[in-house]
Amino acid sequence: IAIAMDITLTEALIQEGQAREIVNRIQKTRKDIGLDVSDRIKITYATEGQLDTVCQQHQNYILKETLCIDWSKSSNQQAHQFDIDGLNISFMIEKVS
Repeated sequence: IAIAMDITLTEALIQEGQAREIVNRIQKTRKDIGLDVSDRIKITYATEGQLDTVCQQHQNYILKETLCIDWSKSSNQQAHQFDIDGLNISFMIEKVS
């Protein structure tokens, strides 16, 4: 039995993976700063290029997965900095009362 699979990564698949990685970094940071998984949060992020596109196109997914109720972009680098596929993103997470 032979199975043929197309393993070509499309731009859409790459961006979806990057969105999942952003969610992963937010969730790990949430844990590191002592927030509960059920806490509603506010995120201010700074990035550019392809990750900025990912943040815009996958905004609903990111907000839903992280329980974020306020998502805003900043031109200034934020406290928590990460490298995703060689691209920089930084964000600040705050608990919303």
